[in-house]
This record gives sequence, C-alpha cells and structure tokens, in this order.
Amino acid sequence: MYYSANDNMFNILLEYCSGGCLSQVLKQAKKLSAIEVSRIMSEILAGLVYLHEHSVIHRDLKPANVLITETGTVRIADFGCSTQAIEIVRSTVGTPWYLAPEVARAEPYSYPADIWSVGCIVLELCTGERLFGHLNAMAAMLQIAQEAPLPIHHEELHPVCLFLSVHG
Repeated sequence: MYYSANDNMFNILLEYCSGGCLSQVLKQAKKLSAIEVSRIMSEILAGLVYLHEHSVIHRDLKPANVLITETGTVRIADFGCSTQAIEIVRSTVGTPWYLAPEVARAEPYSYPADIWSVGCIVLELCTGERLFGHLNAMAAMLQIAQEAPLPIHHEELHPVCLFLSVHG
C-alpha cells in the first residue's frame, strides 16, 4: 500500500487483487472448508491487529471488503467507513448484517465492533449464509440491536465454527 497527502487530498494505492473478493468466492463455493476458513480468518485478524495497533476501526468488514490476491493472500479493503479511534465512536455506519449490537443501537463502541464483524464473516464462510440474511437490512439491524438469538444450526457448522459458536 502506498499513500500520499498533499493539497487537502489523501491518495491510497492498493495492489491489484486478481482473485476478486471473498463474497465472489462464497457465491461460487457456497461454504468453505474449515482449513480454508482458518487460513482466511488468520489473515483477516492479522490485518485487524495492524489496523487496531494504528488506532483504526474499519467499521465495514464484510466478505465484499476482503480481497484476494493472485496467490490467495487476503487483503482488507474499502476504508470509506473507517475512523481513527482517538475517542469513543458513536456513529452508526457499516453494512447492517455485520454491525455489532452496540453499533446497531447507536451506543459508544470501539475495536470490538470489528471483531463482531469478523465473527459474522466466520459464520458466513462456514454456513454459506449471511447472519440474518433472510431479513432486509432494517429488520436484520433490529434483530442484532436486540441481541436476538443467532439463527445458527449447529449441524451445518464445520468443527472450527462450532467451537467458536460454543466458546465465543
């Protein structure tokens, strides 16, 4: 990644990711193996560690914002909703199905909101279905805000996802 700032303009250049985005992979594969989920998630989490160490909250982590290089390496993209975590954040931004409950309720939040989104991605990779994907955006956000029971069918989960859902 390269960036420059001059004349009130900020430019970011990212590498070309010919593998497309994770949502495209999901459309083709429906759900991924536990090994593939583990590999992808470890790379996403490494990226989040870097962002959080630099006081950045992404705020819109979802499969469409995870790019894949030609070699299969994962890159987090689309920082349009990201913010500097200098103080507690209160604005509700992001994609409804991936919002943490505190974000959906317009309560103060910080880095853990990104971790919730990661959990949503894990479930989607394991099941092939988005969390509350059967609902429209507003209804999904309301279910998340009310911390409704997650519609998870344990028999559909890979062992790694089952472990996370039980111990998470």
